[in-house]
Amino acid sequence: MRKSTLIIFLVLSIGSLFGFIYFKGYEGMFDSFKKEQIDTTKLEVVEIPIEPTSDTIYIYRVIVGSFKIEENANNFSESIPFSDIIMKNGYYMVSQSYHFDIEDATIERDTLKKGTWVLKDFIILDK
Repeated sequence: MRKSTLIIFLVLSIGSLFGFIYFKGYEGMFDSFKKEQIDTTKLEVVEIPIEPTSDTIYIYRVIVGSFKIEENANNFSESIPFSDIIMKNGYYMVSQSYHFDIEDATIERDTLKKGTWVLKDFIILDK
């Protein structure tokens, strides 16, 4: 009894597969597994200038890399724990850390390799 059940199961499975291929075609066989592709070529990043106000907190970011291409910035940022990417003047800048005091940021920058710098940035508090 078990052998015949296995044979029936295999025949039905193979028959279903061939029926699917016959009606949908081999090309459409795995369409349900494909992720929907979003066309990102038409997306544009627009910087909105924001001016500091009286509710502004200044921070000093230690920048370790600057890139024209966002993908390069993302790849570099993945190698630095807790880093973030900000966009300034058309560049994607990888910030390793930030400080509330310029002296602390400068000390950290001096311990890193050449090509790093401190960028003065700000955060506007919401009320």
